[in-house]
Amino acid sequence: MSTHEIIAIVLGLAGGYWGISRLLAAQETAAQTPWHLVLNVPPDATLEQVDQAYQSMMKTKEVRNAYAAAIKALTV
Repeated sequence: MSTHEIIAIVLGLAGGYWGISRLLAAQETAAQTPWHLVLNVPPDATLEQVDQAYQSMMKTKEVRNAYAAAIKALTV
């Protein structure tokens, strides 16, 4: 195995590790924000209030995740 191949393998492993760690860190940050804060409703909001807030906001990934968490919490 040549030196170039070893360097390519090491750089590939380091780049892959870096990419995955950034992806996981972004998911953890999004998961830490409570759904009611993202949707800008009180924690004791009704399902109708949550739905109305969701419909009026931009449908970003963070808002979709918060909406899913709210539905799960309110329909248990």
